[in-house]
Amino acid sequence: MEILYANGDSFVFGMECIADASMDPLNKELAFPKRIADKLNCKTYINNAYNSATNEFIFRTTIFDLLELEQKGVTPSDVFVVIGWTTLHRFEIEGKTWYQKTFPGIDPIDVVPGIQERMEYVDYNTLFVSPGFHTAIGDPRNPGSFFSTEQDIVPFCVDYVWHDHIQNPQHESRLLALHVFLTAKGYKHIFLNTAGRFQFKMLDTSVKNFYKLDTDTFYDWGRNHYPAEIKKYRHFSPAPHLVYGNLLVDYIRENIL
Repeated sequence: MEILYANGDSFVFGMECIADASMDPLNKELAFPKRIADKLNCKTYINNAYNSATNEFIFRTTIFDLLELEQKGVTPSDVFVVIGWTTLHRFEIEGKTWYQKTFPGIDPIDVVPGIQERMEYVDYNTLFVSPGFHTAIGDPRNPGSFFSTEQDIVPFCVDYVWHDHIQNPQHESRLLALHVFLTAKGYKHIFLNTAGRFQFKMLDTSVKNFYKLDTDTFYDWGRNHYPAEIKKYRHFSPAPHLVYGNLLVDYIRENIL
């Protein structure tokens, strides 16, 4: 296999592998997809995971990333795709608009501490929102006071978006569509859950490309087997990533390659 392409959330990114709270891209070198790449002797390792990414973001960026690789002359059969699906209750908003609506006239790049670590904003001008992960900005008019997406975006999502009867079928349709896309193109691939279990009506979870989609998650596996390796924000040190990567490699060799 020439290329390992991975996409997903902070667990695929490898957040906190280096240290508590670390969102340094170097974490990707310690994340479980890197172990898969090494064991499959891939010459190129591409990890396009984003911390707090939504499933919709993972879905669309995977398609566009792979099409871009094809435009550069990459053959799909030379690529192995690893997708880590995240929890349902996440949302993506237009970032600069939120900042400027909150405090008109600001330039977030200049005045928002840590904005360079919010790679979705740097790369796409969007912000990810979830029940436990919020964007906050200090009020320049009132030092010590903060305004957060927890005050406006999260309540809207709780009322109108984050409902399982809406989100479960949306997510299931994405899995079905991406699996069909990858299969038709000739991409060998594996789907897994990082931090969320789902209810499926039409998805055949016995398909070999779907690793325990209806029974397990990376987070649950790591919490059960390596509780001492859980970091400050509920991610893991490198050790569970290494072992989980080995488990996936064994599964991939037996069932997919």
